[in-house]
Amino acid sequence: MSKRIRIRSGYGDYTDNFPYKQELARCLRRSDHSTIPNIPNPMSTEQSHIYALDASRMPWGDYGCILLSGMTSHLERQNGLLQLERTGPFVPPISLPGIADIVVTNDFKHLLEGSGLTGFTFQPVIKKHIVFLEWEKWDKKSEEPLEYPGTGEPEDYILERAHSPELAQQIGDLWELCLEECAEVERQQIGPQRWDSEATAHDPARCCCASLFQH
Repeated sequence: MSKRIRIRSGYGDYTDNFPYKQELARCLRRSDHSTIPNIPNPMSTEQSHIYALDASRMPWGDYGCILLSGMTSHLERQNGLLQLERTGPFVPPISLPGIADIVVTNDFKHLLEGSGLTGFTFQPVIKKHIVFLEWEKWDKKSEEPLEYPGTGEPEDYILERAHSPELAQQIGDLWELCLEECAEVERQQIGPQRWDSEATAHDPARCCCASLFQH
């Protein structure tokens, strides 16, 4: 049996004033987009559900994506650990700075550890280049960002600014969420943009291990 169940991450649900205790309930949503009020007991005999993590639709195209998530693809891993370059002090609880990289804050890591969800582990992220830019205070309804990098390249929001060790310490520990590979997933394009797609997990009950957000 196949299921289509999605969640989204991004600025829309996460602001620096948003109560952390509500974030997990807000970002875990069924396919009908109704909020899941409680996380199911992982030992329940009810049919399994699998939740997929999709990037949020940010304003300003690639500029918005870099501002929200930063980047991990610019630098190679160091001793197996991601090297993150991003803005601060705002850091969303979940961000997708690379093609398959998922980074979570320390507070959100604790929520996941106590949630009963399975199929993932954590390893620390190296905060290689953290720069000060309070872009989250810009008008998100504007067609253009308040400012562009001098080169016009999105990554230069970060690379043109100096690393701040104090800011890196202020944002706290960040973690890579490492997923186990289990269910066979088929992704279908349903619109003109790259994010307009749906993922279908086939026969998750046959997996030999747990998947991200599986019960």
